[in-house]
Amino acid sequence: MFQRALVPGLVVLALFSISLLSFSPAVQAIDDSAKTDFKSSVKDVGGNDASSVPAIVKSAINILLYAAGTIAVIVIIIGSIRFVTSEGDPARANKGRDSVVFALIGLVLASVAYAIVNFVLGQF
Repeated sequence: MFQRALVPGLVVLALFSISLLSFSPAVQAIDDSAKTDFKSSVKDVGGNDASSVPAIVKSAINILLYAAGTIAVIVIIIGSIRFVTSEGDPARANKGRDSVVFALIGLVLASVAYAIVNFVLGQF
């Protein structure tokens, strides 16, 4: 029983760690270029770039949306594993399929929310 719960937990932990490690350089590169552009535009206007409200809100919302995307991918993987290992049991197959479908819906909503937030905050 313990091994049955331990293996999925370790798989989730490994996938989460890998996703964080692979995501960091890309996010850092995007953030560096965005910070440079943002700082130059704010300095042109004469504002303070470090404590502007839109920048803080954008950073906080982007972090939450990255976390939601990572969680959705993990749920998709877990749901896929459940579906594949259902051994013909319709209830377990439905549970796995539902997990994948709902995680995909969540991933799409997180992507749309990311686009909307960055568009709206880009206007300020």
